[in-house]
Amino acid sequence: MNPSRETLRQSIEKAKAFLLSRASKNTLVFLVFFFISAAFWFLQTLNENYETEVAVPLRLTHVPDGVVITDSLPSTVRVTVNDRGANLVKYVNGKGANTVNIDFRECATPGLTGNVRIASADVMKQIQQRMQATSRIANLRPDSIVFGYNRGISKRVPVRLAGRLATAPQGYIAGVHFRPDSVSVFAPQAVLDTLRVAYTNEVLFGDIASDTTFAATLRRQSGVAFRPSSVDVDVDVDLYTEKSVEVGIDAINFPATLDLRTFPSRVKITFRVGMARFKQISADDFVLAVSYEEVKDLPIGSRYRLRLRNVPEGVSGIRIQPAEVEFLIEQVASDADFAEQPAASQPQ
Repeated sequence: MNPSRETLRQSIEKAKAFLLSRASKNTLVFLVFFFISAAFWFLQTLNENYETEVAVPLRLTHVPDGVVITDSLPSTVRVTVNDRGANLVKYVNGKGANTVNIDFRECATPGLTGNVRIASADVMKQIQQRMQATSRIANLRPDSIVFGYNRGISKRVPVRLAGRLATAPQGYIAGVHFRPDSVSVFAPQAVLDTLRVAYTNEVLFGDIASDTTFAATLRRQSGVAFRPSSVDVDVDVDLYTEKSVEVGIDAINFPATLDLRTFPSRVKITFRVGMARFKQISADDFVLAVSYEEVKDLPIGSRYRLRLRNVPEGVSGIRIQPAEVEFLIEQVASDADFAEQPAASQPQ
């Protein structure tokens, strides 16, 4: 005989022996009476009165086209209800306390903008009508129910990022773009007159290694609504590389009779630039110049410390080699000097 089948047969025989034993019968009788007692206790509990807090959905209805809700109603209100346990179980499970509808037409004024405050007693009355007759409402939260509206007074404003974006080492933020780059803002005219941009909620990103896109919600303000209320943010990330160019030294503001000579006449500029702009940056984008006013009173043999007069955008970590140069100011012969020289004699 198969050993596994023999083991199974022995287990079944032991189970039958236990079920037919006196101990098994006593256990079954105990469990039956236990469950009957628990059922009676549960039924008794459901018939007793208790007090609990119940969430009731709140909804604004019949909002006309062209009206923008600037401050929304709370999605739910919480009421403290006293009733039998059976009814409270229904309320807690979302049954029996239907959604309370607030009719916009009945509470809004004809004005272009406004705030509506709904009396908590009116809301409690509607909730009471939707509950069982035995239910009693003792409290409502929040005690102040307010919403704001705007009948189309708006303007477009650009979007700006609030927060901090940081890249991984050797990277930098090459650009930040928003989709859309501007939004409609609905608010009272006095607010629109001072509102210039729409800021996102604070964004914190670190160690960004490549181009990234994320959604950002716009910062809420009381009495103000943005459409859309969120934007997509595209972050362009580039890697730094190093580049060197040779740049000549120019003389500026020197009199026509004076000329400047520097030793050397050209220097090497080394800088960091993003790989996307590596080929775009050339020596012509840098201006190294020596001003006459800066050197006219310096003693002979002095060295002049070079400084850039123009630096292209997106360049950093600039080093000039050599940083100082020797210079010489020379007199230049004018056209008048050449005119005063005697003409060469002509052969007879």
